[in-house]
Amino acid sequence: MLENIIAETVTARDEWDACDDRGKRKDTLSRALTTNQRKLEYYQTEVTSPSANISDAMAKIATLKAQIAVDAIEFQPLNDFRKALAAKLLKARRSLSSQRNKLKLMRMEKVKRPDSIETKIFKVLKEIGVELSAYHGGSLNGKDIQKVMNNAAYVFDEFATIFKEGKRPTCQLSDGDIEKLCLHFREVFV
Repeated sequence: MLENIIAETVTARDEWDACDDRGKRKDTLSRALTTNQRKLEYYQTEVTSPSANISDAMAKIATLKAQIAVDAIEFQPLNDFRKALAAKLLKARRSLSSQRNKLKLMRMEKVKRPDSIETKIFKVLKEIGVELSAYHGGSLNGKDIQKVMNNAAYVFDEFATIFKEGKRPTCQLSDGDIEKLCLHFREVFV
């Protein structure tokens, strides 16, 4: 869900940035505000100069202040919307990173417990010579899968026992259902 939010927000941001009357207009206004603010500061220091034409400088200051006010009124909602998109994207990315880290920690803790189902399953696989280091992305490769296939009857009988013992009270599968599933996978491997 977070990945979808990120993808949709990135698309919306990119479309908004590319639009002439929104993203590009915001950038143009931002540059104009910066330029006019610098000019205003220049003319304000020019007024204090003894050789300056004060009436001309005051007229330019008034014109610049009016233009800055007009541009700022148009710029602010555009800037606020763009900042909201960026904040949404940042929040979604941080949440996704946090959830991935939590999931990783949860998996590590779950597998490391000596009484966990995963630990017991890996112990059965180790008994037939399948090494944990042989896992790549959660799949068995090469000779390890052959070891599972050659010992499918033993492995899936042990798995059925482990699953029945470790069954949670809320599990909807009966012991018979667990036996049937393990038998089915044993037959598939054989």
